[in-house]
Amino acid sequence: MDWLLAVVVLPPTMIVTTLVLAGIERRLLHGGRPPRAPARPPVPRPSGEQAVVHRE
Repeated sequence: MDWLLAVVVLPPTMIVTTLVLAGIERRLLHGGRPPRAPARPPVPRPSGEQAVVHRE
């Protein structure tokens, strides 16, 4: 039954550890601040026009 424990417990633990380490590394790379998108002022658009989202 040890293999069952290994299959059930290890993958989530490894995933969580990887995410935590990646978050710490990203925070260190960005000088201690969590990375955030720069705030842009909302662009006024005509009322009839649909908002178009541009992803970069």
